[in-house]
Order: sequence, then C-alpha cells, then structure tokens
Amino acid sequence: MPRPVAAQLGAFPAPRLAHGRTAMTDDGVDAARPGEFRLGITWDIVESDEEHVVCGMPFTEVLRSATGVVHADAILWIEDLTATYLASNGSEISKDGRGFPLMIAFDVSVLANQQDGDVIAQAGVVRRGRRVTVVRTRVSGVGGKALAEVTTTHIPW
Repeated sequence: MPRPVAAQLGAFPAPRLAHGRTAMTDDGVDAARPGEFRLGITWDIVESDEEHVVCGMPFTEVLRSATGVVHADAILWIEDLTATYLASNGSEISKDGRGFPLMIAFDVSVLANQQDGDVIAQAGVVRRGRRVTVVRTRVSGVGGKALAEVTTTHIPW
C-alpha cells in the first residue's frame, strides 16, 4: 500500500507578508488579519522530469471550504503550481522574472470534490514549442478520484 502523501511531503515555508510577518504562527494557528491571505498549505513535488510533474498536497483544515469540502481554489492552486513548474522546466528565468512561464489561457473542468484526504496533481506536456507550452493536468483525490481536469497554455514573460 502506498504511503499517504503527508508521509512523503515536506512543508513549504510560509511566505512573508508585506509587513514582514509570516501568515502562520509557529504552532500552525492562522495569524492572518482580515484582508490577508490564509496560508500554511503543505505541498511538495513527488516526481518530476522534462515531460511530467506530480505534486501532492496533504489535506489540512485550511483547505476546507464553508460547505465542508476541499476549497475549489485549493484544487486550482495545486494545479497551477504543478503546470507552471512543468512549463518552466528548461527555462532560464532572470532575477526580474523574464522567462517565467506566464499562463495565458486555461480550460477547467471541476469534476468532483471530497471532504478530506490528500490531493495529487499530475501534469504532462501536450506541446512544448519555442514560445508556447501547453500542459494538461489531472487533479485527483482519495482513491484516484478525478477532482479536476485542466489544460493550460503558457508563454515566457
């Protein structure tokens, strides 16, 4: 039996907000004020090569929406992170961001949801040209249940 994603992944450090604090306290309690983003999502790259990337995001209460399921924004966030990482493979990105694979188009089909459980995004290259990269990503939940299918188009910024 495969290990749960939470056992495979490490925590991504909480980003610093404009005022210099992190959005999460050391004990994991959300310290964001109204109008600030709620952060503290844990994720990692599980597999990666030039043609595909797999990222995992263990379920935490931060991901739960008001309706009790994984927030659609979290599903699309892990998809975007995975597709952009794949589109950037082999790219030279300068300190000012030039070369970053800017998403210019996307098509999303949200297929299902779940109340808890790890979320996995698997992205593969459909086409990688000199200027345009097209990526197709499948976001899955518990038992491989398809949560979303997304196609994104990226160009270097």
